[in-house]
Amino acid sequence: MKTAFTATIVLGIFGLLTSACSNDSSPTTAPTTTGPSTEVFSGTLPVQGSSFYSFTVVTSGQVSITLASLVATPPGPALKNVVGLGVGTPLETDCSVTNSVTAAPGLTAQLASSLTPAIYCVRIYDLGNLTVPVNFSIRIVHN
Repeated sequence: MKTAFTATIVLGIFGLLTSACSNDSSPTTAPTTTGPSTEVFSGTLPVQGSSFYSFTVVTSGQVSITLASLVATPPGPALKNVVGLGVGTPLETDCSVTNSVTAAPGLTAQLASSLTPAIYCVRIYDLGNLTVPVNFSIRIVHN
């Protein structure tokens, strides 16, 4: 009998604790925060060639483009060659550049533009400085 009484008390206390912890209000969702998106565009840039990558900006704001690395192919040492880097709009099988710079690889953005929502592209191109194809990596940060 003592065991049944103890079990009843334990179940009663458990019931009180779980009802005190329940929440009958509507579930809430955490607010969504939108921050910058980072995309990495990597590929091989041929001698006297170019390459481009399209990306979508969903909110007006600053777009930063960083030529992060250039490496001779087959894998070799990091290079400090200067190449062309531009941002613009896709045009058939290329990128119509509206803002460009000459850039060597670095840790900070070499090109920044204020863009409105649309589809854009980043283009990398040889300025005549390459003697072998190079692998590259470009970081694009945008809204």
